[in-house]
Amino acid sequence: MQKTQTELAKAVGLTFRQIQKYERGANRMSSSRLLQFSEFLDVPVSFFFDDMPGNVETRIGERFMPSAEPDDVMSRDETLEFVRL
Repeated sequence: MQKTQTELAKAVGLTFRQIQKYERGANRMSSSRLLQFSEFLDVPVSFFFDDMPGNVETRIGERFMPSAEPDDVMSRDETLEFVRL
């Protein structure tokens, strides 16, 4: 059964317009909101990341980011610590 944006909005306590903003990328999505969407759609959270480039590797508990440049904000220890937390 296909679910509509209106049904999603109602299930997570948002308006249809807010759902459209998430779809267009106009609003940032929190991890808890992403979890709500994945539960409603009955898909794993990783489903939303299936189209990400394959050259980015992440491992829980490790700091391994082969595509990070030395001056890249994502290579900084404090950024990685923040993301890990």
